[in-house]
Amino acid sequence: MTAVSFGWAMSWILANIGLRVKDPETAQTAGFVWLFPLSFVSSVFTPVATMPGWLQPIARNNPVTLVANLLRGLAVGHVEAAMVWPVLAWIVGITAVFAPMAVRRYRTSVPTCGRVPLPPASGRDRPRPGECREIRDQGGFDQDCM
Repeated sequence: MTAVSFGWAMSWILANIGLRVKDPETAQTAGFVWLFPLSFVSSVFTPVATMPGWLQPIARNNPVTLVANLLRGLAVGHVEAAMVWPVLAWIVGITAVFAPMAVRRYRTSVPTCGRVPLPPASGRDRPRPGECREIRDQGGFDQDCM
């Protein structure tokens, strides 16, 4: 459940990136640009104690390190509350910041008419009445479609 919750929180960051770029290739690249350093500056691949002194505080507080340590503790049956609370704080914090941003971006950038998205209107904010006729006939309804 921990890994799923953390993945869900991180997906809000990726949703923001995907909604702000123009094509899937750019979204994939932009997603990995920040994800790789976050992964490599964690205890996933090497113990924090073997990292340079200036990097250790960053790695210890890295959300990937905290989640990895909690999952390791769960795997061997040794989990303390001190391991759970920081992970929970990161999950809640990331979701609280990025979920509203992604939802707002989605609502303002995806034109819809009823339940079916329309292609982007060139220079217009609202669809023309004829563009919504088929959607209304299929049971979809929206104020913009009148």
